[in-house]
Amino acid sequence: MGVLEVIASAFSRISGLGSMVMVPIMFAIVAMIFGLGIAKSFKVGLTIGIGFLSLNLAIGLIWQFITPAADILLQRFGLNLKYVDGGWMTGSAIGFASPIGTFIIPFALLVNIVLLVTNQTKTLNVDIWNFWHYCFYGAIAYLLTGSLVWGYIMAGVMAAISLKFGDMGAKYIEKEMGIPGISVPQCFAASTIPVGLALDKLYDKIPGLNKVQIDSETLSKKLGVFGEPATIGFLLGLIISLAAGYSVKGIIETSIGVGALMLLMPRMVKILMEGLIPLSEAAKAFMQKRFKGRDFYIGLDSAITLANPTTIVVGILIIPITLMIALLPFNTTLPAGDLSAGAYYVCFFSIIHKNNFLRTLISGTLLMVAVYWLMSIFAPTINEMAIAANYVQEGGSMGISAGINVAAGSLLLFIKWIGGNLGGVVMLAVAVVYYILCNLYYKKHASDVI
Repeated sequence: MGVLEVIASAFSRISGLGSMVMVPIMFAIVAMIFGLGIAKSFKVGLTIGIGFLSLNLAIGLIWQFITPAADILLQRFGLNLKYVDGGWMTGSAIGFASPIGTFIIPFALLVNIVLLVTNQTKTLNVDIWNFWHYCFYGAIAYLLTGSLVWGYIMAGVMAAISLKFGDMGAKYIEKEMGIPGISVPQCFAASTIPVGLALDKLYDKIPGLNKVQIDSETLSKKLGVFGEPATIGFLLGLIISLAAGYSVKGIIETSIGVGALMLLMPRMVKILMEGLIPLSEAAKAFMQKRFKGRDFYIGLDSAITLANPTTIVVGILIIPITLMIALLPFNTTLPAGDLSAGAYYVCFFSIIHKNNFLRTLISGTLLMVAVYWLMSIFAPTINEMAIAANYVQEGGSMGISAGINVAAGSLLLFIKWIGGNLGGVVMLAVAVVYYILCNLYYKKHASDVI
């Protein structure tokens, strides 16, 4: 076995561990690098691991209580489509299984280090599990161009752009959620930041809409107990279970389950932050010794933003909206794998829109239209990737697709429509312009949020 094969095998084993194993180990290693010592680093890794486990348990309530109701609603809509949304699990599996996935971890880390050293980003991305996004989009570019080089260029472009988006969103996270020193370069969530900023400016210019402010705090003051997160969750669960035609027992169980989700999510994030705060402080001290006068962020999964009640409420309401979007003529993909993951799609909208419920709902709806349009366009390519990874069998009754974020989709369209290497050149040129514009915007508006 050659050196490259050994390295590829090692990184394949690391990515195969899954996020629940990788997260605490990686954070403990990072904490030691930043000089926290073995004991404190162990505590940081353990606490963050418990925090993510707690978050996953809370998020599991979505799949336990909302997904079955969504499945019933799907049947009632009578959707009969060519492809099915396999969700993030499918995307990560076929991304890591692709040729781009072989070296994506060292490659993305190298991109991050180069951008840090050249002062092109403030984010040190330790969310290694979500590097699957980079190899997923890189694998699409590889199939469209037939070039491994263009595949890795696409992966590197998405890593770089995601880091810049992460920088842009960090101040919003600090302002609206009280979490300093943290950014979210997670590819899908981060790509919604410029979209949310542009839409927020647009909403400010629309008469009527620019004066509407509905948030959890306003609801709590005006509605009392009926405006509290747990009660709102209970009522949402009630509406969904009634629409699904549940029995009395099912209605009560679902209503309490969704109410528990709304109550538990912010508390689970607090556990996560107990481990992140000492790590963030150590990282700042470490980096400032070596890069004096510069601020740095620790890049994390978008799960840390889910403590926001507006995010959860809109994330639940996006489910029936997505089912209606699936009826649009352009769509070829049946909602499934990520149908109940709406909170991850809208998490930055609620932050950028300052928890404005109506703005977040409108932005989330527009985003889902774009996502299903892109998912339908690239469904044949994604299905080809899934067949190559032995994830599905060729010639099955339904193909498989997965969510495409707006930033990646807009770049991949150049390759698909122009074709081959020429499309790759145009994609790279547009990505460079895109990055420069984001950099200029960031430098001009970085201090506006606080």
